[in-house]
Amino acid sequence: MAALALVAGAFALRTALADDDGGSVRAGGDGPGSGDGPFRILCDDDLGAACEALAGQPGVASVVVVRAGDAVERLSGEASGDDAAYDAWLTLDPWPAMLASAGGDGPPLAVTEAVPVASSPLALLIDPEASGCEDDATWACLTEPARNPVGVASLATATGPLVLAHAAVGLEGDTDFGVNQMEDTTRADLADLLRVVGSERSRTAAEQAEGLLQPGRFSAVAGPEGGARDLAARPQGRRRGLVVAVLAPEATLGVVLAGLGPRGSAAVATLRAVVTGQTVGRALAEGGWTGPASRTRGLPDPDVIYRLQEDLA
Repeated sequence: MAALALVAGAFALRTALADDDGGSVRAGGDGPGSGDGPFRILCDDDLGAACEALAGQPGVASVVVVRAGDAVERLSGEASGDDAAYDAWLTLDPWPAMLASAGGDGPPLAVTEAVPVASSPLALLIDPEASGCEDDATWACLTEPARNPVGVASLATATGPLVLAHAAVGLEGDTDFGVNQMEDTTRADLADLLRVVGSERSRTAAEQAEGLLQPGRFSAVAGPEGGARDLAARPQGRRRGLVVAVLAPEATLGVVLAGLGPRGSAAVATLRAVVTGQTVGRALAEGGWTGPASRTRGLPDPDVIYRLQEDLA
């Protein structure tokens, strides 16, 4: 009887607390209105194995792997009410901020402040036999007409538009510029950069870089430094004499976790430790994101990046 009385008292207290909160919260519930997990994550295709490592982690209900361009299409017109399909987005900075520039049929899904979880300097994986820029890793050198083409990822990926924006910074000489105010020569060089990539534009930066292990059409590939160093250290990379250079002006690509919709803040608070933990953190490092938690630096404003890739797509 005493035990029953204790249980009844605890239940009464729980009910009273729920009433004070304006409604009950189910621990571990997966309904859209639940403030607790498990949470639904949108994960960027450029992050590779890190997305797979997220599946099955505590607090994770599901992981949907998608390219950044497709993610923006999904999120830019999605209702911001309790029927939001995702609670968090693991991607590259500043893609969550670029969502506001995308437009769509309705208001974009509300985005919680993105939390940095990893990073990598933007670098160049170079085939010295095909490139003359290993000692001058600047976009002015890379876009000279006599040079063999540089591989960049698809504009549908997270990395591709950031690399394109960095090329614009290098050619314009500043991060503070508007798309409509770009020099004609800069616009022409960017268009040439995309045109020579041709059918390869559907590939990620990692897939482009893999192609340098065998003789190919590119003299260099731009992407995260960690991944470039891993490829250069492989037996095929050493045989081909591949080298890595940090692109000038220096820039950092940051990996961030952003909350989405009404449960976004709770999702980030819960999942931040998961994303920076040993399992997912190791997968990020193995994918080339070996730097400390950092936002993206050295690029134009998010709106300029989005407008630039829309203008040149």
